[in-house]
Amino acid sequence: MVPGRIVVVGEPAPGGLRSSLISAFTMLGRKVDTIDWGPWRPAQLAAAAFRAPRLAARFRRHLRHEIDQLADGGETDLVLVVKGTFLDTRTIEHFRRRLAAPVVCWNPDSPFDGAVSNRGAGIPSAIGAYDTYVTWADDVAERLALQSAHVIVIPFAWDSEIHRPTAGRGLREGRIVFVGTGSKER
Repeated sequence: MVPGRIVVVGEPAPGGLRSSLISAFTMLGRKVDTIDWGPWRPAQLAAAAFRAPRLAARFRRHLRHEIDQLADGGETDLVLVVKGTFLDTRTIEHFRRRLAAPVVCWNPDSPFDGAVSNRGAGIPSAIGAYDTYVTWADDVAERLALQSAHVIVIPFAWDSEIHRPTAGRGLREGRIVFVGTGSKER
């Protein structure tokens, strides 16, 4: 039996989680369809919608239209949403109904921290609508479990075949490089 496709929804960012997931699924021989979810235009409306998610209704209508277009593209095994900016329960249900597949959110940020880009845009209110919610930290997972029936922790990692550590000399000796968003815990 030929496996169905995986639909990945997220903002295109070179080197970002969405790109990495698409590459990994493709390397595994899976058919991947994508929905570019962002950047949103007009930018002023998107900025306001981070604080008042109801203002993103136009963006969600457009996304539901894209989902409808994908619905006739073959069997879907999984819908994978990266972060879930501006998504609401209705749109997540639309994915599930039209594509007949589980909808999983993989959020590389905590939807509970202080940054409006992480906790805004309706992200926390949609947590319970996903079939599974993937996060990177146990403490975030504990809070997610209060809203989501199924939470998975996949910690941040690195690939030693791609990122080979070097010893360094002089001022660089004993130093590390962090690629990502810094936080107190990191």
